[in-house]
Amino acid sequence: LARSWQQADAEQQQAALDAVRSVFQSYVMIAALKAAIAHYGDDPAWRTVRPPLVELDDAQQRELIQGLTQVGFSMPGLPSRPAGDA
Repeated sequence: LARSWQQADAEQQQAALDAVRSVFQSYVMIAALKAAIAHYGDDPAWRTVRPPLVELDDAQQRELIQGLTQVGFSMPGLPSRPAGDA
């Protein structure tokens, strides 16, 4: 959107970004962002947060990913964890 704010579909792009932001802000932001990276990057270690923050629990992460899926969110280009890495 920063590169295309003058294009005809800029308002649609902003609406899509607002929908994604709305899903994330239903949770503690840092924990939610890290949970999304863990999911889309297939690397559970990304869920870890430092105190005083607390990870999203499994139900919250499922709800987050479901909400992100509903608004068409994806993270193209995010490398997945190589097979065999733990």
